[in-house]
Amino acid sequence: MRFYFAALNWRIVCLAMLSIYLAACAAIPEQLSGDDLEKSASDDRTAMFSESGTIVGSLSLQEAVARAIKFNLDHKAKAMEQALALNQVNLDSYELLPTIAAKAGYSDRTEFSASNSKERGDGPPPTGGFSYSSDRTSHTGDLTVGWNILDFGVNYFNMRQNIDRSLIADERRKTVLNSLIREVEFSFWRMVAAQELKDRVTEAVKRAEKALADAEKVEEEKLRKPAETLRYQKRLLNNLRRLETVNQQLSTAKVELAALINVPPTTEFKLTPAIGHGLAIPKWKMDIGEMEIMAFRNNPGIREKLYLKRITIQEAKKSLINLLPGIDLSGGKNYDLNSFLDENRWYQWSATLSLNVFKLLSIPDQIQYNEANTAVTKAQRLALRMAVLAQVHVANIQYINAAKQFERAEKLYLIDKRLSEQISKRQESDMQSMLDRISQETAAIDSLLRRYQTYADLVAAYGRIQSTLGIGILNEGNYPRDLKNLSRSIGLALKRRGNYEEYLANLKSSGKQKSWKKQLDKIMRTNKVMAELGPLDSTPSSTLEDRSVLVSLNEGPGIGKIEKVNVICGSISKTKSYGGWMRLSALNNSNAAVKGWVHGIHISRAKDKCRQDFPTLKPNEFLVVNPDTNPPKPRSRQRSITISLNKKPNSTLAHRQKLLCSSISKHDSKRGWTKIIGESLDDFYVEGWTKNLFGSKLDIQCGHNVDSIKPNNLLDHKPKMEKQNNHRQLGKTMQLSLSGKPTPEPKKRYEVLCDSIVKNFPESGWVKVTALNLDKVLISGWIQKIYADKIKYQCSNEIPA
Repeated sequence: MRFYFAALNWRIVCLAMLSIYLAACAAIPEQLSGDDLEKSASDDRTAMFSESGTIVGSLSLQEAVARAIKFNLDHKAKAMEQALALNQVNLDSYELLPTIAAKAGYSDRTEFSASNSKERGDGPPPTGGFSYSSDRTSHTGDLTVGWNILDFGVNYFNMRQNIDRSLIADERRKTVLNSLIREVEFSFWRMVAAQELKDRVTEAVKRAEKALADAEKVEEEKLRKPAETLRYQKRLLNNLRRLETVNQQLSTAKVELAALINVPPTTEFKLTPAIGHGLAIPKWKMDIGEMEIMAFRNNPGIREKLYLKRITIQEAKKSLINLLPGIDLSGGKNYDLNSFLDENRWYQWSATLSLNVFKLLSIPDQIQYNEANTAVTKAQRLALRMAVLAQVHVANIQYINAAKQFERAEKLYLIDKRLSEQISKRQESDMQSMLDRISQETAAIDSLLRRYQTYADLVAAYGRIQSTLGIGILNEGNYPRDLKNLSRSIGLALKRRGNYEEYLANLKSSGKQKSWKKQLDKIMRTNKVMAELGPLDSTPSSTLEDRSVLVSLNEGPGIGKIEKVNVICGSISKTKSYGGWMRLSALNNSNAAVKGWVHGIHISRAKDKCRQDFPTLKPNEFLVVNPDTNPPKPRSRQRSITISLNKKPNSTLAHRQKLLCSSISKHDSKRGWTKIIGESLDDFYVEGWTKNLFGSKLDIQCGHNVDSIKPNNLLDHKPKMEKQNNHRQLGKTMQLSLSGKPTPEPKKRYEVLCDSIVKNFPESGWVKVTALNLDKVLISGWIQKIYADKIKYQCSNEIPA
């Protein structure tokens, strides 16, 4: 028996060695055969041009761009990369689901699984019989639902990262698309030059070669002086060299354009532009500052870096989640057909907590790595912004230079063309030599070539500006799929892409302002400083916009009658909100006050049409359009109350005054009487005494708490009893001590207008304050935050930040 098992083991070893040998023989490398290479080349060539189709008739610029967008292989590859990234996102969503595993098993054996047992230690061997507790044949199965919470968190961040990667693929596709369109336009105009100059160059070369042959014959026969003949031949050869250079420069234009629109290089096709057609200079009028802002917003490279920043943040979160303990939850139903079991079907569930203790030691290093990775991403983004900023200026300079070069080339071409015509006429009358005609024809051809080359450079510089700014001729890749409609859409887009006003409108609609002065101007308009003081010389564009927008005003939030009215954009303000509805106050085109309720969706549309945000004001207050033309009208629309004021406490002489609620303040109190100072509707400052009972009702009648100002308060409220005929009163003022830097250095004290104060640029306990003094001069400085918070109590209104 022992010999039998030894022989069996030896056979098994030999069989295993033979299997390994055969597997090693099967791994011999096999090179591609010539038939495989030929078949692959033929199939790929057919696939490359299978969708391009044939070019019917002449090819226009819009059709060339459309063919490049639809058939160019580079653009197709980038579009497929984006689609692949989106498919990966769809696959990632399945990773968030729990696992459901179904298992079924069958086993059989020749003998029962019988066993016996003995006591521990060196006791006697078992004396009882053998027993078994399972059948020889076994049928098992289970259906288990499992969910790992840690894997769920990791897969969630993986999905978020892949979503950003799909957006990065889209930005790269846009970059390729913009570059593709620019190259198509450049190659198109080079081929136009080749198409127009081909016959003229060929004819000029034949004429020059014939003249050269005649000159060599004259030299052989010695009909002229040798030096004169040699100079003649030299000039002819120089002209031939120039003509051949023109041929060399234009010989590759057709091949380059064919590769861009994905047709075989040997395809014969012509372009639409006819001989002598005019070339229009594409206009670009956007200010360089607005170009910088647009490039920072729309440049695909910068957007890609911002998406990479989000990916880095998600990666940091994912790495920290991996350090958490894993929690496995599982549950399911099991069955086993073992006849010895009491229950053949049962439910089972479990929860497992696992933690790699050594991972906890890597937490400080992991956090340090995440911070370093974030810093590197930020540094790369800032470096790219600097590069884009330089590209904007370089592209703008190149466009200006290219436009000047084209203008010069255009004038030179027209002059050479007229000279060539004049010399050609003289040649027919035998008044000029053949050499002069050939030289001038060569100069005319060279000028025409330079004209098209400079125009191609101009178009390329124009496209480089737009690609740097992230401006595409089609919106986000949403374009018709058929070639005919796509060509029509591109033709309209090429005509519209020089619309400076459209680009500027898109820039303004984003809410971005060109400089801090415009930001201050917007804040001051919101706080009605422009209505109070008139336009400022130091702030550009300080008047409110006089555009109007049509809105539908309801009597209540979703109830009551609806009135459609045109209101002035600059006068619109929000006074109250309720359940998605907002109450608007504004002036119509007749300068009359209107108010009503509008839903938030229509508010957003009105903002887009007006290209500005609407401030939130107190009820019955209005922004004033053109405040210098009719000051009393806006004042009459503000909330006011009528009050009886005595000259002294306990005096029997009283006079009734109508005061603006926003100007009323309490200054003193004596024996049950309160001193009131305010501004009347006629631009007078008035003061007087009223009983405390009536003074306490001012808060209710005005709808806000009336200020109580102590005599020693920093707010220096000096009533002016004389009437100001030429301008409005300055309003509340206060004294501020401002530093030139956020440090406790020597300070200067200013008296400023409360309504003009703006807070910005907080820095380590200090706040920069900008305001207007009594002479309407803009001042700024730093103040400690503890004092900045007290300004709103002294000025009785919120200070915008």
